[in-house]
Amino acid sequence: MDRVRLRGALILNRSFARELPNDCLDALIAAPIPGSALFLGKALSNLALLLTVEMVCFPVFGIFYNVNWTRQFWPLMLVVALGTWGFTVIGTMFSALTVNIRCAK
Repeated sequence: MDRVRLRGALILNRSFARELPNDCLDALIAAPIPGSALFLGKALSNLALLLTVEMVCFPVFGIFYNVNWTRQFWPLMLVVALGTWGFTVIGTMFSALTVNIRCAK
């Protein structure tokens, strides 16, 4: 699961980094919409992307690790959905804060 979290963090950081080259981030900031709507849109798109990656990874992990989760499928999906939402909200917030940070050489 650590690899999934690492990939999730990279996906979240790139969601804002894609808008830097042509000053699209400045255009989004200058748009006449509230910042909360921009954040919610980013968070929902990141949530959809992370849930897609998780749904692809779950069967693979189930096959390789011989996991039988049929008895507790719906509680597991509830925990995954809520955990992914929490990870997405915090990750989107941090990626918005760190999008313009440059590393010193």
